[in-house]
Amino acid sequence: MLILELLKKSLHSNVKIISISNLRNEENADIFLKLFLKKGLFVESISPLFVDTLSGIVAYTKIIFTKKKNNNNYNLNLYFNNIRKKISIVNLFNLN
Repeated sequence: MLILELLKKSLHSNVKIISISNLRNEENADIFLKLFLKKGLFVESISPLFVDTLSGIVAYTKIIFTKKKNNNNYNLNLYFNNIRKKISIVNLFNLN
């Protein structure tokens, strides 16, 4: 938490923080996002990054945070359901 406070204080108003995280589910993502929100850092965008590994496709989450308050409201259930669908489809094609 102290790191987030120091980071926020050192940012100009137009600077953004990019996080690439291995968020496993909606609950973990919600906790992660709330930590930043409590420190006055808001989600500008959230998107998946897919990585092809030896054990299959792995999804990471790219989140861009900003000090500028916005009305972005992300549906984490829909976000993770879409990721699960994409991974299952890609892994199904890789079985051939």
